[in-house]
Amino acid sequence: MRKSFVLLMTMFISGSVFANGAMTTTPSEKLAPVNVSYVQSSAYSEVRPVDMKKGVYQLVINDVSPYVSYFSDRPNRIVGQLPMSAFLKQWGQGEHSFSLDAPNGILSGVQRTATGKHVPMNVVMVLSQPVYQASKQTMTYQVQILKDAPKSSDGSIMLHNATLIIDNACLTCIG
Repeated sequence: MRKSFVLLMTMFISGSVFANGAMTTTPSEKLAPVNVSYVQSSAYSEVRPVDMKKGVYQLVINDVSPYVSYFSDRPNRIVGQLPMSAFLKQWGQGEHSFSLDAPNGILSGVQRTATGKHVPMNVVMVLSQPVYQASKQTMTYQVQILKDAPKSSDGSIMLHNATLIIDNACLTCIG
């Protein structure tokens, strides 16, 4: 009974803080900064070279969900999902926006080798210029790889069961 009450209260409080994936406050309220990380998952993702001399690549996330999950660390422990359109809108909003200060991301997945082995791999990168194509279920970013990762002979990286984690955005600073 007590667990049900705690769960119900947590859902009520979470629902009163977020409405339709956005923070809601009264004009007189000043919220403390809440940093969140975003998560996008896919069946497979590919990093393709655009200009290898300059270290510029294109990340294509295939079969991506039309929603982006987010979560915060302690003490807030806020979790939720945003429609992709809201995520892209927030990308360019506010003085702390990702368009002004490009975020880091970690693409984590499994690379299949020529011999059929499945090798876990993480690729650390800076993300910019997101483009979502709902009809193709793809999300594309321009990226710069920060830590060298094993690439194929053409400079590309293909990861299966891939997850992109986008680092620290100030949720309460947007807008």
